[in-house]
Amino acid sequence: MDYIALGATVQFFCSKRFLVDSHRKTSKHQKALGSRFEQLIPHTSQTFLNSSDSDFVEKVTKALLSADIPLYKLNNKHIKNIFCDIGHSLPSETTCRRTVLQSSADELQRIRNAVHDKQFFLVVDESILSGTQYLNILVESLETPHVSYLYGCQPLTCAPNSNSIGQAVDDGVRILGTNRNSFCLLLPDAAKYMVAAGYNTKISVA
Repeated sequence: MDYIALGATVQFFCSKRFLVDSHRKTSKHQKALGSRFEQLIPHTSQTFLNSSDSDFVEKVTKALLSADIPLYKLNNKHIKNIFCDIGHSLPSETTCRRTVLQSSADELQRIRNAVHDKQFFLVVDESILSGTQYLNILVESLETPHVSYLYGCQPLTCAPNSNSIGQAVDDGVRILGTNRNSFCLLLPDAAKYMVAAGYNTKISVA
C-alpha cells in the first residue's frame, strides 16, 4: 500500500508507514505545519494588540477597579509577566491613576446628563469601612426612580451633625450643576441630625 504525506509545502509517496511517521516528526514538517496552521486560523489576539495605548490603559484601569483590585497590584511581577506573554506591556500604576481622574470626570458628566432638566431626589446615608466613617450621596430622578447613581462618597473627619450634612447636600446639588428647584426630596436615615439637615435645606424629608 502506498502512503501519502501532506505538509504545508511537501508531498511525497512511499510504501512504508513508518517513513511517513518519521517525516511527520521532523522539525521541517512541524515548522511547515505550524506556518500553515497560522494561515488557516487567524490570531484571536490581533484586535487586542492593535488597540491604542490610551484605550488599553483605560480598559485595564476599569477592569481592576470593577474587580476591586488596588492599582498598586500593577507592580506585581507575575501580573506583568502575564501581559508580556500575551504581547502587551502592562501600564504603570501612575498612568492608571491619571486615567482614574479622567474616568471620574466622565462618570460625573454622565450623571449630570441623566438628571439634567429633571426633578431629582437625594439619598443620604453613612457607612463604615476599615474604621473610617463615610457619607454617601446617591441621586435619582423622579422619572426613573429605580436607577440610582452614587456620586458622593466622602470620609467624615468628625462626628456628623445637621450643619455638616446640610453643607454636604448643598455641595452635592451644586456639583450636579442643575437647577436647585429641581431638587424636590431628601431621603436620609433616621438619625435626628439627618432629619434636621433636611429641614435646614428646606427640602421635603421622607
